[in-house]
Amino acid sequence: MREFVEDPELDMVRLGIFTNGIMVDKHLDWLRKKERVSFKVSLDSVGDSYEAIRFRGDWERVSENLVTIRKLIDDEKPQWGVSTNALMMLSGIESLPEFAAFHVQHRIRTSFYSLSYERGNEEILYSEDIVQFPYLTDRVPLWRERFDEAIEIFASGDYSSEAEGLRVYRDMIVEARSQVGDVHKPTRTAASHDRDGIRDRITAYRTIRPEDLVVSEKGFGFDAPDNDSGVLLELDTAELDPMNGFLTIRMTWQGAIIPKHVIRCQPVVHEAPGYDFLGLEKRQEGDTIIKDVYLRASGGEDTAAQSLQFRITSVRPDEFSLLPDRLDILVA
Repeated sequence: MREFVEDPELDMVRLGIFTNGIMVDKHLDWLRKKERVSFKVSLDSVGDSYEAIRFRGDWERVSENLVTIRKLIDDEKPQWGVSTNALMMLSGIESLPEFAAFHVQHRIRTSFYSLSYERGNEEILYSEDIVQFPYLTDRVPLWRERFDEAIEIFASGDYSSEAEGLRVYRDMIVEARSQVGDVHKPTRTAASHDRDGIRDRITAYRTIRPEDLVVSEKGFGFDAPDNDSGVLLELDTAELDPMNGFLTIRMTWQGAIIPKHVIRCQPVVHEAPGYDFLGLEKRQEGDTIIKDVYLRASGGEDTAAQSLQFRITSVRPDEFSLLPDRLDILVA
């Protein structure tokens, strides 16, 4: 990149930089030699929400870098440009008004995008993608008000494209929620399975063999040759009688601290035939890790499937993948 900046034959060619914004300040001295630079900063949120979303994120530093670039554009680099982008994530909803206010105040354009699915990022998708799984917004009681506040801030600041972008996503979420109606959150345990019960309900193996499933000092699981390794589980749901077709699959791991090169498996349930996936919630209770998967029979209470099939897979290759120690089915 330095050679590009210093090449006089490329003076008229614009340099586009895609960055998380953390290290920009360390490169501004030599970048100043270039008259045409555009910074595209992946931001997602502001303040505490930004730091919750971004591993080792430093909002103070990122915000200072954005303001510095804006000042350079105003004072000495009029042909430079800066903009940000944000993914529509559950963790960013509370701070949407502050996100809008920051951009309007510092005259920085932004744009919004939805999360995309990639094998291995299911848990992020399931717990954060409010567009594909709109009932995640139940965890933010004033989610609609936060959208409306941000839309108004953008609109009043003459940031019409940003306001419209948020308005489109808000309306998509409202429409998707209306298709399902009220959600009845399951609270009653209808079936429970320990390690042996889980093993008995495995109907297929993917890139691993049945004998690869072991109980060792690492726990109950398997060595994963790739991040698509896992098992297919089939759970009998015919006799559960879930209210309005809602049920929760609760996976529990004992031991919040796990050894190095050991990782908990994740469910892949958005493809489960006969059921609509509503979201995933992960939490810690004492020394226990819990992953709740929320589902509803695709046709409601009268068309509940006789069984539920879904995959439990590895997250990273060359790691020992822990299957849950216990699996419960909860109904409303």
